[in-house]
Amino acid sequence: MEIHHDLECVCWDFDIPICHLFAGLPAPTVAGSLRDFLWERNLDQKEDLIDNDPHSIFRRGKNFSSTHRDAYFELEALLTQKECEAAEISTLTPHVQDVIIALHANGIKQAIVTNNSPKAVQIYLANKNLTKYFYGYIVGREGPYPELLKPNPFMLLKAIDLLEVSPTRTLMIGDSPTDYLASKSANTRFLGFTRTPSKCALLHEAGAKAVVSTYKPWLQLLYL
Repeated sequence: MEIHHDLECVCWDFDIPICHLFAGLPAPTVAGSLRDFLWERNLDQKEDLIDNDPHSIFRRGKNFSSTHRDAYFELEALLTQKECEAAEISTLTPHVQDVIIALHANGIKQAIVTNNSPKAVQIYLANKNLTKYFYGYIVGREGPYPELLKPNPFMLLKAIDLLEVSPTRTLMIGDSPTDYLASKSANTRFLGFTRTPSKCALLHEAGAKAVVSTYKPWLQLLYL
C-alpha cells in the first residue's frame, strides 16, 4: 500500500470501509422487514424473495415501480428508516477513524459515496464525532432510483464535481465489485477493503488490483 504524493481526495464507501452498518441490526432482519412490506401488498412472491441483502430486495422494487409508484417510495423510505436505526448502533471499522483524521491533517479532501441513505451516514458520523472531516460531502441514495446507484459512476462523479478535484487524483475505497466498477467508469484510483476472503476474491475477479484487510500499513505511511 502506498500514498501517492499527488492524491487530492479520498471517496469512501460507507458500509464496511468505514463501519459495519448492520452489526447491531443484522442485514437479514432488515431484509425481512422489506420482504414483509412487499408480501403484505402482494407485490412479489415469497419464493422469489430469498435474498437476505436489503439492497437486492430494494432493487427488485423497480419491477413494480411503474404500476405501484407510491409503494416503491414507501419501500425506499422503510429501507432508509432501517439504515438509520442500524447506524445508531453500528460499529467502527478498526483504524478507520485514525486514517480519516490523518488524511485530513495531510490536506486530503474526503467524501462518502454510498448506496446507503445519506441520513444514516449523517447519524453515524455525528455519533462518532467525524462529521467535521467530511464538510457535508455525503453523496448517497436519494429516493427510489436504483439506476443511479453504484456501479453507475453518477454519485462518485457528483462527489468529484462538488469537491472540485481531478478523478485521476481521487482514490475510491470500497468493499464490493460495484464500487470498483464505479471507480473504473469514473477514471479514479481504487483501493478495495474487505476482511472477508470471498469478497476479496470477488473484487479481484472484477479487476481490482489493490485489496487490503486492514488500514494499519496506510496509517503508518500517513504519519511518516
